Amino acid sequence: MTTAYLLLDIKLKHQEEVLQQIKEILENEPAYVKYELRETFADWDFFLKISAENLEQVKTTILKIKNMKKISRHLTLLQIAGGRNLIRE
Repeated sequence: MTTAYLLLDIKLKHQEEVLQQIKEILENEPAYVKYELRETFADWDFFLKISAENLEQVKTTILKIKNMKKISRHLTLLQIAGGRNLIRE
């Protein structure tokens, strides 16, 4: 399983419009793509978590969102299956 975490900052006064566009993209993705979209109250407007079976499936969805014209900046963190746990419990 591959998971991506995106922080999105939207151009001023376009948050609602972009939110609707992101929802449309996510709702039209194949069933194997799981997502969670939340509004934030900090330097970023939205927090998005996307999960799928492999990196290519996740990247396809990420690129659709990151290429939207009214997103002013974005930050992506990828968690790829098989990564080592670096903290001992």
